[in-house]
Amino acid sequence: MTSSLRLSKMSGLSAIMQYRNICCQRKVQRLFMKKVIVGMSGGVDSAVAAYLLKQDGYDVVGVTLRTWVGTEGQESRCCEIDDARRTAHTIGIPYYAFNCVSDFENKVVEPFVRDYLHGRTQNPCVVCNREIKWERLLYHANVLIA
Repeated sequence: MTSSLRLSKMSGLSAIMQYRNICCQRKVQRLFMKKVIVGMSGGVDSAVAAYLLKQDGYDVVGVTLRTWVGTEGQESRCCEIDDARRTAHTIGIPYYAFNCVSDFENKVVEPFVRDYLHGRTQNPCVVCNREIKWERLLYHANVLIA
């Protein structure tokens, strides 16, 4: 075997080893990268939070909880899913919208209507935060990040 052929094989082997080392380093970095989900409403605050976390080196996943579908198919005004999805895409993070319509109806809307008919007016956002958002965000964080 000529010396140039041996050098060529060695260069190829060196390139393969270098590529393999880079791949291993990236896998290790991903293992130790801090992961976080951001509840995204489609507004500025959650978009900036997701962006800043990504800039700080976090592995960020955007999440929106779909809580309402109106009689004509319109989404809740609380969280603009299309805006949140577009923002996540622009930032370059994965994005998921999870359906919580049934839980929202059972745990927030029905009790609110029942109380309202009895002269009591609770704040449905407080109930939603406690019964839907925090519970579901924690669940999805464990599923997506664990």
